Amino acid sequence: RVRRDQVVVLAPEAAWPEFTAEAKGNFAGSSATGDFSTTGRVTAGVSELRKLRPALAGLDGITCQLDFAVERTGAEVKLATLDAEVNSGRAQVLRISALQPASYRLDTGAVAFAQPENDLLRIEIAALPVAWLQPLVADCTIDGREIAGSFAVSGAADGQRVVLRSLQPLVLDALTVRRAGKTLLDRARISLSPRIEHSGITERLLVPDLSLTTAAGDRLTGTADLTFDTAKATLGFAGTLRGTMPT
Repeated sequence: RVRRDQVVVLAPEAAWPEFTAEAKGNFAGSSATGDFSTTGRVTAGVSELRKLRPALAGLDGITCQLDFAVERTGAEVKLATLDAEVNSGRAQVLRISALQPASYRLDTGAVAFAQPENDLLRIEIAALPVAWLQPLVADCTIDGREIAGSFAVSGAADGQRVVLRSLQPLVLDALTVRRAGKTLLDRARISLSPRIEHSGITERLLVPDLSLTTAAGDRLTGTADLTFDTAKATLGFAGTLRGTMPT
């Protein structure tokens, strides 16, 4: 277990937030072959992040938990269990769960799944506070309801293609953005169902259903398709945007 008061002596003049971290588990391995197996749980908590930056005040009271089971046999590393969650102090914010075992070959780089026809991971965003986005827009203030959405990750049998798709749209509701006392966005609802595809040297982001509506009756809809070729370092983009305003 590690606490703030145990490490603050390393830099006593620094603005340390309050935190704790603890790990428990089992490990068994062979120094001759490099084979090992390990299971465990890691928990952590942090608060008073405003000591680092005032914009981080909305992130106070974060707790995390990770359960895992990993083993190596020869050139194969197998992930048998993965379950992670992040909580805000009031509700669960994020949960990531492995739905089946997966293995990785150190010699060939190949990825294999126990049931390639089924989903590999489930990602659930249950109640992400909008205040957690404040550090991304330091010159504005934002307010709104908690963000929600869910995703699944699937892969091809040969391990060469991985897809993240939306199960439920990512929704930001009652979003208000202000800057220098001026309201830039008033009680807006933003909804989208992003899809991310990884295949070989190509990364692709698809957004087929971007929607933004405001309390005044404004409405924007759009689509986006971005493709990045990592070998050629080229980016392709296509999209549409339509808007209507009340008369």
